[in-house]
Amino acid sequence: RTPLITFVNHLTKAIDDETFPIWILTVMQPPMEATNCYRTITDDSTIVRSGKKNSEHPCNSILKDLFNQHKESSSTSPMFPSRVQLLDNSNLSLPQWDRPGHSSIIAAVALRI
Repeated sequence: RTPLITFVNHLTKAIDDETFPIWILTVMQPPMEATNCYRTITDDSTIVRSGKKNSEHPCNSILKDLFNQHKESSSTSPMFPSRVQLLDNSNLSLPQWDRPGHSSIIAAVALRI
């Protein structure tokens, strides 16, 4: 959670143009193959406390939780500038570079932006 917030804040400072959108994309990897996550859901106390359980990739659960929190706090004290958005592609088939159909799914992601 903290590394993601730090990363997004770094992006907003590095790209110092308020009109330039910053899209954070969900991880497109099967949850069973999650091996390079910085932290897992069980390590994230906010998600554990809420009792949420799902079959999503651990990084996507944290991303979605963080951006939901951002939306809830946007009227009082936003976590990120309004140009930072989450592009949730977890409802698409899981595209992998080495699997058939990858280019069609990537095209669908591009059309969402």
